[in-house]
Amino acid sequence: MNIYTKNKDALSVSYLTLKGFLEQIDSADMIQCSRNRIIDKVFVHNVDITNRIIQLKGGLGRVEIGEKYKKDIRDAFQ
Repeated sequence: MNIYTKNKDALSVSYLTLKGFLEQIDSADMIQCSRNRIIDKVFVHNVDITNRIIQLKGGLGRVEIGEKYKKDIRDAFQ
């Protein structure tokens, strides 16, 4: 698993699932938005549920919302 920081640095963590990572950090600010991505809600600029896209702050890019995670994302950003 790779973890990307706001400075665009990458940290590699071996043998840890996303579910395991979320359980270990126990943070309400982190949310899984697809099968292979977790985001920090603090860095979210805009959420487009219809097109399933999350725009990140500061030009950090966009993240696709997986179909399975659409409801969780909608609930988290209401």
